[in-house]
Amino acid sequence: MAIPVVRATRLAAEGYTRSRVEALVAEGRLIRLGPWLATPDAPPSALSELRQGLRLTCVSAAEVHGLWTPPVAGLHVFGRRGGRAQQLARDVKLHRPEPRRWPEEPVAPLELTLQHAVGCLGPRDAAVLFESALHRGLLGRSQLASVLARLPRRAAEPLSRVRSDAESGTETRVRWWLEESRHRVRAQVRIPAVGRVDILVGERLVIECDSVAHHTGLDTYAADRRRDLELRRRGYLVIRLTWEQVFLDWPATQRALSEVLRRGDHRTRVLM
Repeated sequence: MAIPVVRATRLAAEGYTRSRVEALVAEGRLIRLGPWLATPDAPPSALSELRQGLRLTCVSAAEVHGLWTPPVAGLHVFGRRGGRAQQLARDVKLHRPEPRRWPEEPVAPLELTLQHAVGCLGPRDAAVLFESALHRGLLGRSQLASVLARLPRRAAEPLSRVRSDAESGTETRVRWWLEESRHRVRAQVRIPAVGRVDILVGERLVIECDSVAHHTGLDTYAADRRRDLELRRRGYLVIRLTWEQVFLDWPATQRALSEVLRRGDHRTRVLM
């Protein structure tokens, strides 16, 4: 996802003359927002905040950066340090601290996006963004260390265990909860005749986590059931969780998983 907004100076650098830009504005193919130019399909909420001299950050910027995000309401923005107070819409959340160096782009840089997300969402939900950035190669280990160094210790310590092999935000949330509950958890485990599974708890409980983008077509549905049958044949227990169960009905999902784990069946070693 990208917000189709650019600075007028960038268009000039790409060869657009002033008269050509003015013609595009007159035709309604570009919208002028101070130093910015946007196409008509740009999100109205983002354009409104740019008009006020604000920038997207936190989950709103994370979506632009292409990260997995938990479902969080509203538009998240930040303003220039020392800027005048803004009258914001009810669903807009203003983040601080503001950077000393004002970014040229309409969204916060990735490191600042993550820093704001920790303060807003807390480490557990912010981990979804961190692991997405690591998995997609947008955040290196040195950049991660730089972000963690700017966080309070109580937030930096848990986030120091983020990893790059999680393949969905649902997987990150479930694994983090299991780890916090002191269960033995392994991620992306390869099982003979099955392939990789998202999460293995103890010796034999396999948890597969669907992402919001997971489309259960006939081929996918059939392949998943073949995998499940092979896992059960080998003595594994299998639980499949949907995005809705993990993000929209998480308290009920936690209770159900806790009851399953309390029985202790996941500790029995697989014989095959």
